Amino acid sequence: VVLICVLVLSLTHASSFYDIFEGKLGELVENIVEDLVNGTRMCEDGTYSETGYPPCKNCPAGSYCDRIGCKTCTPCPVGQEASHEGSNQCVNCKTGYYQDQEGQADCIACPGGTISNTTKATSCWEC
Repeated sequence: VVLICVLVLSLTHASSFYDIFEGKLGELVENIVEDLVNGTRMCEDGTYSETGYPPCKNCPAGSYCDRIGCKTCTPCPVGQEASHEGSNQCVNCKTGYYQDQEGQADCIACPGGTISNTTKATSCWEC
């Protein structure tokens, strides 16, 4: 409801809109209004472009974008993976796997004689 009011306000009172909203919120609302007025769409989650608008590319494996209009993708943190291109989130490494570097597509199986007994592990321990 608030977003609808902001959109209506911005369409009918454009000069006061810029005075009220500055920064990221204002930019996001401005982009949504532009989409509505021009009929264009922002890049979907899991994709990005230099402008946040088409043509969009899939985020590379090992990175993600969890919102619309991304201009870059975010590397997965340690202990997580994004095994496909176009991910909108990273997934925790499962028990028995680890990842000690950010931006990786896959978690690594613990070598023989070691174990990780938690998810999102960044290392394995000797048994």
